[in-house]
Amino acid sequence: SNNGMTWATPRPVDPAGTCVMGGICDKPWLTAGPGVEAGTEALYLGYLAQTQNAANLLVQRSDDAAQTWSRPVVLASAGQLGTTVVAHNLIQFATGPSGRAVAAWAGIAAGQGAGEGSSARLGSPSNRVLMRGSRDGFRTLEPLRIVSRPTDSPVYIQPPVALDGDTVHVAYLTGDASGAWDLILATSTNGGESWQYRKVNDEPESCATHGFPAMLVDHETHAV
Repeated sequence: SNNGMTWATPRPVDPAGTCVMGGICDKPWLTAGPGVEAGTEALYLGYLAQTQNAANLLVQRSDDAAQTWSRPVVLASAGQLGTTVVAHNLIQFATGPSGRAVAAWAGIAAGQGAGEGSSARLGSPSNRVLMRGSRDGFRTLEPLRIVSRPTDSPVYIQPPVALDGDTVHVAYLTGDASGAWDLILATSTNGGESWQYRKVNDEPESCATHGFPAMLVDHETHAV
């Protein structure tokens, strides 16, 4: 609360047994935004909790400046998605008024070996970019949405997400192990039921390695 000069004592966030011995809690991501009640602020923390038997993408919320945290809510579990077993990770958040929040992340084709060195990390048609929203601070969840197109080969890099009223923007990369990666901006005005797509980079063919996107939205002009 004083521009980083001093810090509070670290406190556990995950309930006992969530990040158990022999498992991992991976890639945590934190954001702050308006709470459900007018004039309040909420913190959202997302991460992958993986054990030998399960791999769940979780979100927790704090309504008291990180003093206490809600129980984890499962946004997605590793398992069958279409014809492929997908593992979920690399969560990103965006928030709006009155507890509106969305999370976007990468789903990697576990059947292709999701570990370090897997070629699926560099782009695979079996990978997915996914999103899930909530209008009450992740107390309840909207349906799981697939953002990427069936013709895409998403790369295993964080997909930034932004909210502009009821419009959701998600940016992600698609390509292959050659390093030819294009940056796609997906936009939905109906909660992820349908999407419009634009290629952001302007090469006439796929020939360059675009990576590590970030995104901001101007809520007055609606420019992205």
